[in-house]
Amino acid sequence: MNTTHRQGVVPTCPFCDLAVNPRAEGAYVEQTGWSVNRSAGGSNQLSLRKETGRYAHGSCIRLAIRGVDPRDQGALL
Repeated sequence: MNTTHRQGVVPTCPFCDLAVNPRAEGAYVEQTGWSVNRSAGGSNQLSLRKETGRYAHGSCIRLAIRGVDPRDQGALL
């Protein structure tokens, strides 16, 4: 399973293990960075962002946010 995008290599979605087109509208890219804690709690902005090279389908992200595993037989993508 290749979840990292490199030229000539098609990345795979870490949620469903299917190929992801990184240029497709609605595709998600994983990023890392630094956020500042706010006095009211939580954080708001990601500074010094870096893309990790991992991509996911928008539909898989939406399912994961709801707590549904896209690999489940009953999950509708």
